[in-house]
Amino acid sequence: NGPFQPALDYYLKRNRLAEAAAIEARRGKTDRAAKLYEQAGDVAAAARVYLAADEWKMAALTLKEGGLRAEAAALYGKHGDHAQAAELYELAGELGKALACHKTQGDLREVARLTELMGDSDAAQRIRAEDAEARGDLPEAARVLEALGETDRALTLWRQARQPAEASRLAETLGRLDDAATWAVEAGNFRRGADLFARLGKHKQAAEAAYQGGDIARCVH
Repeated sequence: NGPFQPALDYYLKRNRLAEAAAIEARRGKTDRAAKLYEQAGDVAAAARVYLAADEWKMAALTLKEGGLRAEAAALYGKHGDHAQAAELYELAGELGKALACHKTQGDLREVARLTELMGDSDAAQRIRAEDAEARGDLPEAARVLEALGETDRALTLWRQARQPAEASRLAETLGRLDDAATWAVEAGNFRRGADLFARLGKHKQAAEAAYQGGDIARCVH
């Protein structure tokens, strides 16, 4: 049993678990030492035992299960498990650190969610638009940006998404009637295109649009 056994027995009989744990740690009994520290209510010491033995995953798990979520998160983050770190930081109420972990991962959906949770809904919506654009969902990005009032960028995205009807609608609200008319015709809305061209005094284009739409009577007039 070795020279430590009498002291170990002494501490265990008196329920002095932390001292017993320290002896087990010195003897290299990592799991036993950690368990005794946990029984003594010293979760951090149990984790340190595992860290001293280069068992960081066990250390992190011990901290997590012992309710020391932020400390566990720091370990997971240090070793590259940013998803687990973010989850634990959020549970610990450290939203800024959770946000940083999601940014490191490039998880824009989670970045947006936490940004909104932290009170900046406009920034969250911009991030959602960025995420939608990155995924190739240009219509969704355009809708979000339009709702934010970022109409120039939204209009560009409607065009890139090959959505001439939406581009025409937005262009009209911005007073860009020439573009609105052109894109209405492109979308097959010939009557609307003709009306817009007529408002601009572009009667030839109005007549052409009307003709394309089958409104022969209007072409004659």
